[in-house]
Amino acid sequence: MAIAQPFTPYTPEKIAERIGVYELGRPAPTPTGYKVVYIGSGRLAARLRAHARSGKHWCVYRVEITNSTRRARQRERVHQRRFLDREGTLPFYNDRIG
Repeated sequence: MAIAQPFTPYTPEKIAERIGVYELGRPAPTPTGYKVVYIGSGRLAARLRAHARSGKHWCVYRVEITNSTRRARQRERVHQRRFLDREGTLPFYNDRIG
């Protein structure tokens, strides 16, 4: 199961500096209209800004707030394993679990 929030278009000024797990997406012919291309965790505003500067192709994101770095890393691994089980591969920009 993916993060249980809808995808939101990325605008840096709308991101709160909270800790959590996130999924990055780009347009694709799926039921949501987007394909998850990366699953990560950390301080959300800083991590999303870093991804925006990285050259990765994504335009939307969704988050699960954990308020704990340890819990965010746990949830990141859970979401990555579920994605791997469902899709047979990790998201495009993830090269490993964790």
